[in-house]
Amino acid sequence: MRTFVTLLLLATPTFAAEPLVPRTRDAVKPLMDEHLGEAQKAAFAHMAKANEVPARFKSALRQQAFTDPWGALIKLERHGLDASETAVQGLAKLPDLVQRLASFRDVLNVAPADVARPNLETLDDHVKYVVAVLDAALERRENALLKIDEKDREFLHAWPARHVETFGPQLTLNDQTKPLLESDVRFCALAARSFDTPAFLSSVLTVLRLAEPTFLDSLRRAMENAKPIAAKGPDGLTGELLHASQTKNGWIIIGAKGKNTYSGKDSVAFLADLGGDDSYKGLIASSFDAKRPFSFLVDFAGNDDYDGAALGLATGRLGCGCLIDRAGDDTYKCAPGGGGCGFAGVGILVDESGKDTYSGTRFTLGAATAGIGLLLDLAGDDKYAAHGFSIAIGGPLGVGAVIDIAGDDEYKCGKHYPSGYNPSEAPNAKPGDANFQYDAFAMGIGLGRRLYPFWKEGEVYDLAGGFGVWIDVAGNDKSESSNFAQACAYYFGVGLKMDLAGNDRHGAARYGHASGAHYGFGAFLDYGGDDAYVSEGPTYNAGCAWDRSVFLLADASGADTYDLSKSSGPARGDHGGWGVFADLAGSDKYRINGTAGGASEKSAAVFYDGGGADEYPTPLTNAAVSRDGTGGLVVDR
Repeated sequence: MRTFVTLLLLATPTFAAEPLVPRTRDAVKPLMDEHLGEAQKAAFAHMAKANEVPARFKSALRQQAFTDPWGALIKLERHGLDASETAVQGLAKLPDLVQRLASFRDVLNVAPADVARPNLETLDDHVKYVVAVLDAALERRENALLKIDEKDREFLHAWPARHVETFGPQLTLNDQTKPLLESDVRFCALAARSFDTPAFLSSVLTVLRLAEPTFLDSLRRAMENAKPIAAKGPDGLTGELLHASQTKNGWIIIGAKGKNTYSGKDSVAFLADLGGDDSYKGLIASSFDAKRPFSFLVDFAGNDDYDGAALGLATGRLGCGCLIDRAGDDTYKCAPGGGGCGFAGVGILVDESGKDTYSGTRFTLGAATAGIGLLLDLAGDDKYAAHGFSIAIGGPLGVGAVIDIAGDDEYKCGKHYPSGYNPSEAPNAKPGDANFQYDAFAMGIGLGRRLYPFWKEGEVYDLAGGFGVWIDVAGNDKSESSNFAQACAYYFGVGLKMDLAGNDRHGAARYGHASGAHYGFGAFLDYGGDDAYVSEGPTYNAGCAWDRSVFLLADASGADTYDLSKSSGPARGDHGGWGVFADLAGSDKYRINGTAGGASEKSAAVFYDGGGADEYPTPLTNAAVSRDGTGGLVVDR
């Protein structure tokens, strides 16, 4: 009889994507060297001034992009392809996937603790193994936090509640904001300088021994052979149980087949549910406090409802929160800080099958600051929606990732937070008006924060952004977002969006489709399909770089449509920016309102179409090369 895991792997798309950035470099770089030599030289000199900007916790990859954009882009893509190749292999490679995400921040070659797994037959045998794994993980974590006293540990656990509600791209320094700014810096500095990061990651990988498919299959068989018990679990729990016990790490709960309700009011270190349409509320698969940092949940079957509290759905703080749902059409409702999120910790949400719905608010669905947040969906036509600051967002020192392996998926983020551009650009506009803008800061965004207006005293509070990684492996997908989204980055952040297959619709707004500002770095890579890129404007889409930023949009093939009639782009560089748009093959349609391949103020920008009978507005034509004289280049082969 084939196991659930075997059937899942048989249905999983095979991974066959070839690197796209080297092909793009080979096509575009010689043209830039030939036509934009002096412009590139001026742009690089201007970008080098970023080294003088005292933002804290800049990533090595972002710094490389200032002097070697193609090398940094190749490395960024390689990280993404490695993560994709690992993710398609499912739970069997979940620890490796976490390591792949850690490698974005150059944390490499970490191993879990050795925990002997004897022959497990009875349910009690499995419970003893769970306890042994959690104890070993806690020991590793304690070794990782030797330099952090109890007071600072409590702060690291508590501060994210405020951080997820307040962190954004800009803030003014005054008496009211100074305590918040100081706390954000303290939080990141403790995580960066006092954590033994490899030892901490080892503790997380140790917990993930409980996610091994062979163990989960064995556990399920033992649960099916066990009988309900009369013992009562923690308050707020309804339904039949197969086991309930307390340990130093929290409750061990094993639920029987049938509908159960779990309130999440107490510390639960391990929860397994055999089946039924279950309801989870409150703190779900999330770190309970600074002393009980691990929580692992596996639900084997049923159409389940997860309604998490703030920082309470697959969220890690000084530890790891991990939720695995193996089957069913599930609903996930995420309050701020929930949905596979890590804040000085690692949060993991894995859904293996079903048509699932994910809804979030702020800093939800694959979000992280000083940690790793992962939402991995392996199959099904899924729907993702959030207010903003969500869906693969990396705050300072964070790697936030959403990876969807298969299915025709829908992603939406925005239309909730009014944009800061409204007062200056549309002071009389109201929500619903065509010129009223919203901010998203989402969908593969690395988000830092700068103080504005600039003030020398405020420089100590500037924080460089982390990594936002959004990967969709297969399916005909639709995405819609407000400003700052889809391989965007702000203030030394790094954004990555990769779509490996399918006929997709990418709908964005200002600073969308690999566009960003203030030392940002990002890549939007589409590997195949007849895709539609649409912007609701008003400006900057498809490979546009503002203020010493580096951005690339590359589409490998297909008959694509680019409707930027309400925006500017594709390909712009301004204020020392480096922006490239490249469609390598296919007969494409361009609806462009502004100037393609335009540059200003010591910048470089390239619009490149590699072939096909393309449709252009005047004056663009097929088989032509033109320069704008200020660092812009347009090439159609």
